[in-house]
Amino acid sequence: MRGTLVVVLAAWVGCGDPPVDEPEHVPRVEKIGEREIDVIVDHQKYTTLTPERLRAGVRLDELVTTHPYATWSSIQVDGGGRVVEWREPATHYARRVPYAFLDEDRGALAMVPADTLDRTGGDPRSGGVEVVRIEIAPAKRTSLEALAAGCQPPPEGEKQPPPPPRRWRGQTYQFNIPMHWRNDMTVDLGPGPLGAKVGTLVANAVEWPETCRYDLYRQGDRNGRRTVIARLREANGGCVDSIYELACNGDKLGMWGYYVPGQYVEQGSLTAVK
Repeated sequence: MRGTLVVVLAAWVGCGDPPVDEPEHVPRVEKIGEREIDVIVDHQKYTTLTPERLRAGVRLDELVTTHPYATWSSIQVDGGGRVVEWREPATHYARRVPYAFLDEDRGALAMVPADTLDRTGGDPRSGGVEVVRIEIAPAKRTSLEALAAGCQPPPEGEKQPPPPPRRWRGQTYQFNIPMHWRNDMTVDLGPGPLGAKVGTLVANAVEWPETCRYDLYRQGDRNGRRTVIARLREANGGCVDSIYELACNGDKLGMWGYYVPGQYVEQGSLTAVK
């Protein structure tokens, strides 16, 4: 950064039907698990809804208190060998809620109006339900978590994330002069102790021959961005110490530069060198 500029880089166990000649006064033994619904949340058994609870009706969005309804990515309904999936229920079935109940003495699930819980108006609806599986969407990363991952998308399934890139190149515009800089930055974008050296920066002016070489030291995060101070190590022009704020801009590294006193003077983005 030129002049006084500071840059911030930024079981159903069937007992069988009773014999036909069974005395009428002998009560029939209920099949174990019959008319019950198992509720599975994120691949873990959450609870079992008994016929008594189903007869009264159960709102699943109020039953599952460990995960807000808005975070459910899907509801899978399994019964009689048939599986139905309802994706993003809170979004796709506005003003409706997942309601489990007994329907003709069998477990059922329907999206019913939230204000009335009218079972007859449930749509979509699935009967003969034995298992309900609720999938929870992965928590969204914070801006700093995305940055520490090198602005790369989260891995699919259980794959291990790739190592974050450490080297970035790109152009910024210093609008108070005005001029452009070609930047080659090597930096550790993860968290760590303040004052620790985390990388280097070489900035070459576009409009005239000038090169600034900096060492980067971690500062306190601000504006949801990782912040470093660039201490000038070597220059062939009017370069100065700078502050940089760094954050992801898609898969690129956004960079905001400031003079050390705090004046905002530079902005651009860098691309990972792989």
